[in-house]
Amino acid sequence: MLKKCFLVMVSLALACVLTAGSSFAAGEVKVGIMIPTTGGTATDGKDMESAIKLAVDEINAAGGLLGKKL
Repeated sequence: MLKKCFLVMVSLALACVLTAGSSFAAGEVKVGIMIPTTGGTATDGKDMESAIKLAVDEINAAGGLLGKKL
């Protein structure tokens, strides 16, 4: 499980770096998420989405990421 979480975090960081060029210049940092939205794990996916939105709101309230809003 820990290995899976690490892989997800590394993938997210890589995705942020690869997409930062266009959106970072525009004053925002886009964050993509890959969560289950259908099937038996859709409830877990909704919880993950809520947690991510809460984290984004907290990061933006604290000044964003490198001065840019998420």
